[in-house]
Amino acid sequence: MLALDTSGFLLAGLPVQASSSRVFPLEGQKDVFQALAKAPARAAGPLCPSLGSQLFPALDALRDDQPTPWEVDSSNLRRLVRATMSVVEAHRDSFSSKDYRRGMRELSRLASAVGRYKDAGILEDTVRSQFPGGVLPARLEKSIDREKARRAEQFEGAWSHFRKDGLKRVRRSLGKPFGQEATPAMILREDERRNRQHVSKLLDRLDQVGLQHEDPDAFHDGRKALRRVVHALLAGRETVNVAQADLDRMAGVVDGLGVAQDSHIAYTWLERKGFDREAAVARATYRELHQAELSGVTDLLASGALERVRAATLEPVQGERFAPRRQAELPEITHQLLL
Repeated sequence: MLALDTSGFLLAGLPVQASSSRVFPLEGQKDVFQALAKAPARAAGPLCPSLGSQLFPALDALRDDQPTPWEVDSSNLRRLVRATMSVVEAHRDSFSSKDYRRGMRELSRLASAVGRYKDAGILEDTVRSQFPGGVLPARLEKSIDREKARRAEQFEGAWSHFRKDGLKRVRRSLGKPFGQEATPAMILREDERRNRQHVSKLLDRLDQVGLQHEDPDAFHDGRKALRRVVHALLAGRETVNVAQADLDRMAGVVDGLGVAQDSHIAYTWLERKGFDREAAVARATYRELHQAELSGVTDLLASGALERVRAATLEPVQGERFAPRRQAELPEITHQLLL
């Protein structure tokens, strides 16, 4: 069989992309900070270690990785952005209110744009799974192609904005956090206090939202709340004493709930576009997955994992609390962010 070179072809007005041969540093990684090369921890320096060792490599990765829409999934861009936001959120006191809002707003916009594009791929995969060999009826195929092209164009616009202006704002706003005039021991204690309080607040939010819902939107809100807890635990792993088994159990539930959400995305789109028969199949699949994942949630709640995480956030941190007082001076780390 001849290989078709699609270079220069157009699909709904956009170039058809061949499969990417690029390998991204975060491809396939669930814990992005383990995969990134860490900056020096600088426990004796002016920044909390979990901030200084994770923020700068994440900002560098945002600068260096330039995925096309067809490479968004393999680049793990959305996971990188979410992880970065979790670190910044835990150390909110290290930024002025204005810089915090500006930097987080740009990161949130990018994460949303990536999510909308990825949902188009999820939609296609989920719908194709209903048909032998993944071959869709012509009208449905054309509709999905239009949807993918539309969202790809939207992502390209959002990514172009981020590369041109948004990333500069993020660097200026988040690239030089306030440091502390304190002893190394005080800085380590502050690191523990911040991360534990951050996880505790996210657990409070999870308690408010809940995980056991029949309503699809409330069900998804619970997943997002649990996912934020997992991201915060990964970012603060050195300061919140949580068993790996408990973290894995929580992450597994997040992944399982995500599979159910994929079917929800598919059936709501199919209903909106008038593909009633296909929508009914996708809705039935969602209901099955929903019930299966509710069982997974029940197992998580019965395991005591969330209670053990809560207990870890309540472990006392000795010593006086202090506020950031001066701008961090880390030229060997931050100079490349200011180019």
